[in-house]
Amino acid sequence: MLTAINKETRIKYVSWKSPLEIKKIYTINKDSFICPYCNNEVIFVDGDYIIKHFRHKIESNCEHEPETQIHLEMKEFIQKIFNLSDNEIEYTKLLQYGFKPDGFIEKDNIALEVQHSIISEKDFILRTKKYSDKGYHVLWIFDKEIVTENIPAMIKKAHEIYYGRVYVYNSKDKSIYPIHLIPCKRWIKEFNGYGGYYKYYKSKKGLKIGNKIKNFQLKKSHNNWKDNNYLLVNFYDKAFWNMGEEIIIKNENYDDENTCECGDWKSSEYDYCYDCGFIEKEDYYG
Repeated sequence: MLTAINKETRIKYVSWKSPLEIKKIYTINKDSFICPYCNNEVIFVDGDYIIKHFRHKIESNCEHEPETQIHLEMKEFIQKIFNLSDNEIEYTKLLQYGFKPDGFIEKDNIALEVQHSIISEKDFILRTKKYSDKGYHVLWIFDKEIVTENIPAMIKKAHEIYYGRVYVYNSKDKSIYPIHLIPCKRWIKEFNGYGGYYKYYKSKKGLKIGNKIKNFQLKKSHNNWKDNNYLLVNFYDKAFWNMGEEIIIKNENYDDENTCECGDWKSSEYDYCYDCGFIEKEDYYG
C-alpha cells in the first residue's frame, strides 16, 4: 500500500511523497506505522527499483494486500494527475459502506478505481452499482496489459455502460488512453474461389486506441442501463477515434502480411484482430 498512519501523531503518510521523513521516523522506531484499513503494524519498503511502499509486518488477513507493483504505480499516478490530498488516496472514510476506492475526490464525490487484475463482470457491475446507490460517481481506469490479447468480460461491460469507451493506463509512457471496442469480422471465401462474404462475431471484439489523455478534467454522467442508474465519470474525449493515428493492439501471432491463424485472407486494407480475424480500418461510430 502507498499509505500508513503514524501511531503517535495519527498523521497519514504517503510513501512516494515523503520517503526521507518516513525513513527517519521508521529508523527511530520500527513500530511507528499501522495500516489505515486494519490497524495492524506495517513496515516501510524503501526500494530503489520498486515503488516505495508499506506492507504488513506479518502475514495478514487484510484484504488490502498483497498489491502488485503496477497497482501501486497506478495509484501514485492518479494522486499526481488529480492532485489528491494524502487523505484522498487509499480512501478509508467509506469503509462503513464496504468501499475502498483507490482514490476519492471529496469536493466532487468522485470515486477512483484503478484495476490491474481481472475481476468478473458481476463483481464489476456490483461495485459500480454500490457506488451509484450511495450517490458517488465512479471512474474506472484499467491496466492496458489486461486487454492486449483477450478482452475480459468486465472490459466489455465497462465499454457498454460508459458510452463506448474504456480508459486504460499504459505503464510504458505512464499515460492514460481511451479505447473503443469495434466489431470483429472475417472474410469467408466461397468454395469455388469466387466471391465471398463477411462473417461477424458477436462475442469477439477488436479495439481502437485513441490519443492519450492530456486534459484530466472530468465530467459526470449517468446511464440508466437495464433500469439501473449508474453514476459515471468520463474524461473530455468525445471523439477520440477521429483524432490522430489509429492503433490496433496486436499479439505475438501478428505478422506483416496480415495473416490470421483462423483464416487465410490477406489484404493491406485490413488490420489484424487478435481474437479471430481482421477488422476494417474505417471509422466506426457504433
